[in-house]
Amino acid sequence: MAVVTLKNSRRAKSAQKKSKTSVPSPSQEDSGGEIQGKPLLDLLWVEVGRKGHTTHDLAEALGVAYPYLMALARGERKLPSVSREFLVNAASYLNIPVAQAYILSGALKPTDFYHEDTLQAEINNLYDAIGKHPHWCGFLPSKKTWAGLPKSVKLLIGMFFERVTGKTFFRYAEMESEK
Repeated sequence: MAVVTLKNSRRAKSAQKKSKTSVPSPSQEDSGGEIQGKPLLDLLWVEVGRKGHTTHDLAEALGVAYPYLMALARGERKLPSVSREFLVNAASYLNIPVAQAYILSGALKPTDFYHEDTLQAEINNLYDAIGKHPHWCGFLPSKKTWAGLPKSVKLLIGMFFERVTGKTFFRYAEMESEK
């Protein structure tokens, strides 16, 4: 079992004297099911080790109580329902965009950025276009395999294909830029 090693702070030394056990990272939990928001929690735990902080330091940086952070790590609390402030603080701690923290937490999914009513038709058009493309057709999976892929994977393939070909298959929101 791999444990994130924390630098020798007074808190860490005190905790080591009191107990020889350490707090497992979210990836070490055996809760029987997947912890929601595990990608975000795993990144936070890696960053704690990289920065030489303690999990108490992390809780403080996130603006939450230490027991609450541990409840999130054990899967006893649901990460997708945390406050915006928590996710903004997590993004700041990780030095990533806030939107990425939302996605990593499970609060947003890649499919949330597309209109569900038209998405399946757009994915079908994408599949047909890839099948007709001289360079991409050899990489196209069978219809049965394609049907079994998660929408997020199809969207990722679609974004790559759009970028390479310059064609648009998905309807995107148009927003006016601030002047």
